[in-house]
Amino acid sequence: MSLQLPTTFSTGLSAIEATHKVLEAQFESPSTIKVVVGVYADLGKSQDGATPYIERRYFTMTDFDPTVDTNMHTQVYEWMKTLPEYAGAVDV
Repeated sequence: MSLQLPTTFSTGLSAIEATHKVLEAQFESPSTIKVVVGVYADLGKSQDGATPYIERRYFTMTDFDPTVDTNMHTQVYEWMKTLPEYAGAVDV
């Protein structure tokens, strides 16, 4: 699972099919998760295993619910879509 969203990177490069993929999700407490996202030019590059991400982004999810019957990564992706920077992102 990943999110796709047109993105302009800090370098000024833009990618209309940029793919945002969770690289790490680590618990800090039962309800807090530190999330590291790799941003790639497109879905193929995010999946080929050889192309490095263009940029890394960091987030802290503070409302993780361990009682929900959904795995951690799914909850993280659903939470990311609620963030202003991921408005309009689609699942890929």
